[in-house]
Amino acid sequence: MSSEDVRPGARDDAAGVFPLREAEPGDAGGSASNFLQTEFWGAFKGQFGWQARRFLLGGEGQTYLESLLVLERRLAPGFSFAYIPHGPERDPGEGERARYLAGLAKALKPQLSRNCVFIRFDPPWALREDLGSSGADSEDGTEGETDALAKPEPGRLK
Repeated sequence: MSSEDVRPGARDDAAGVFPLREAEPGDAGGSASNFLQTEFWGAFKGQFGWQARRFLLGGEGQTYLESLLVLERRLAPGFSFAYIPHGPERDPGEGERARYLAGLAKALKPQLSRNCVFIRFDPPWALREDLGSSGADSEDGTEGETDALAKPEPGRLK
């Protein structure tokens, strides 16, 4: 892969999955800008039955795009699930989100326990969009409103 291919939607076509590896102690690849993606949060959750593992998303011989904290926990006897709090951080763009998460799940699945039945992603993208529009002035000169707080249309019941 060339350096131009190092982007959130880039794939290792030979493997058909995202280049990903488990981080080792002292790995500096990637960084977490969100508290819920830090090693501290993983250690804290480990005290409450979660198994925390950190992965580096990127590829062989290139700078890793980001560090990804994955928490895994028993769901029921013989079943577990994985949870990625506020991750992945990088947004591939609105039209690519579903494909990006599906590819990432495909890459993560072999790294997780055999009895892991699903992966729950909690990407911060929607939160960023909500925060970005809150209180901002819109084109018509009014302050930004969320749908829940929008003024009712004339003629509609309140």
